[in-house]
Amino acid sequence: MTKAEKIAAILRAEECGQDLQEGEHGLHVCAMDDSGKLYELGSVSASLVYQNPDAARHAISRIKFANILHSDTLQRDASSLVCTHRQHKQGNKMNALDQYIRRHFSANTLKKLAKRGIAIIGTQQIPGDGDMPWANATTAYKVSDNGTGRVWTHSQVLEAA
Repeated sequence: MTKAEKIAAILRAEECGQDLQEGEHGLHVCAMDDSGKLYELGSVSASLVYQNPDAARHAISRIKFANILHSDTLQRDASSLVCTHRQHKQGNKMNALDQYIRRHFSANTLKKLAKRGIAIIGTQQIPGDGDMPWANATTAYKVSDNGTGRVWTHSQVLEAA
């Protein structure tokens, strides 16, 4: 799908008012293909929507634009983290993201995720509780769940494995 087609799909869903679908755990950001069928680009947790609506709006925009501008990143091979671990054992260097992820998750967890088509493609901070949510921020993981971008907490990643 070209960038123009991706933009058209997002705009088609926005025009129909169907770009945001409420789900059990939050909002699903959607696009619409030529036939009128919706497909998910990513999701934003309900807790973020209620605690910080401005951050949720920003996250929704990032999901839409990440799909257009960085779709190659979202399609990253889920087994790449396991491969980089093997390369590291053979004397090759891992990049900073792979090192960070290897410190947070076991090789067994990464293998299970890879079998399910899930890859961790980055990290970001999400607001915590209290009066100063960003001062109490916690690490979240940008995940490609079979090509769908998501942001999960550590426990959500472990549950998926």
